[in-house]
Amino acid sequence: MRYPSTPGLFGTMLALGLLLLASPTSAQAPSGPPLPPQPGQNRFPPSEPASPVRVEPAAIELGIVPPGSVHRRTFQIVNDGPVPLMVRAASPSCRCTTVDDIVGKVIPARGSLPLDAEFHAPPTPGYKDATVNIVIEGVPKPLIAKIGGDVTLQIRVDPPYVDGLKGQISGAVAMNSVDGRPFTILSAGGKPPVYAGPAPSGPSNAARLSWSIAGLDCARMPLWWIVVTDHPDCPIVPLRIRHDCTGSKADMGRFERYWIPKEQLVNLGRVQPGQAKVEEFELTHYNPRGRGQIVRRDWGEVRAVSVDSPEIEVKLLGTRTAGDNSTVLSLSFTPKPGFTGIIESELRITTASGSGSIPLVAVVGP
Repeated sequence: MRYPSTPGLFGTMLALGLLLLASPTSAQAPSGPPLPPQPGQNRFPPSEPASPVRVEPAAIELGIVPPGSVHRRTFQIVNDGPVPLMVRAASPSCRCTTVDDIVGKVIPARGSLPLDAEFHAPPTPGYKDATVNIVIEGVPKPLIAKIGGDVTLQIRVDPPYVDGLKGQISGAVAMNSVDGRPFTILSAGGKPPVYAGPAPSGPSNAARLSWSIAGLDCARMPLWWIVVTDHPDCPIVPLRIRHDCTGSKADMGRFERYWIPKEQLVNLGRVQPGQAKVEEFELTHYNPRGRGQIVRRDWGEVRAVSVDSPEIEVKLLGTRTAGDNSTVLSLSFTPKPGFTGIIESELRITTASGSGSIPLVAVVGP
């Protein structure tokens, strides 16, 4: 007896297995919220690509330089990339430094371009530096070249200032002859010197001086503590007084007259009785409240100059401008014939926008 053909148990199970494998839901991962990031994942942003251009050397240290000296040095702007790059700007941070005009010049691919800089040491001692910001086309950040030096007189002072901050009203400074020549201190702070320790019995190549600003309010607080010596190459040693009254609180009239002196001391050094000495003195435009905007176009028109001392005469020989932000005065100073001694006074300058006074010091005599 024959029966019709029907699938067996094995065939049924095989068909069900193939059906499950073909189902799309069996290949998907279980749904749910995304996993939290691993600790530290994406914590730091990707770093910026390294610039293909650099300055060599990045800084030039001149060491010890005398006041008023001029130093010319050369930087190299090096392009390590495969594409030439153009200089868009090169501007010093200080008038004490000038640079040759390289704007528009091209730094060749895998080559270099020289940048000549000239550093003018100020007439007062202390460390001075300046930076040159160099803008390169296609480079996001400006390059910086730095140049500086320790402006030092033939008598070095440590510290090179009078520290009257934080309520300090007295202290001492050490003075040493750089060239080894012995010297005698003639006055300090307009008075006979007071020594910290035994006074020298005669000329010496080192001394330790005491200073005091006790009892001086802001109206009488000088900017400088002047030491006068008989050293042939260093008759005047000016020390800036660091005090709340000599910082931002000093010379409040600068906001209304729109100018400040480039140098805050007229140091004539040694001059002869009856003989004129010609000096240049620079005024710079000042308007920080207006972000440098020139409100008074006549701020640099000089109307009068005078010195608050009968022992010396000053004459204005002429002026010249250096752009909108600088006026340079040519001044002639003549001590009274027959007078010898120390002059500590003030130079008063009046322009169309107002008047200001600058400390002045001179040693008159051979």
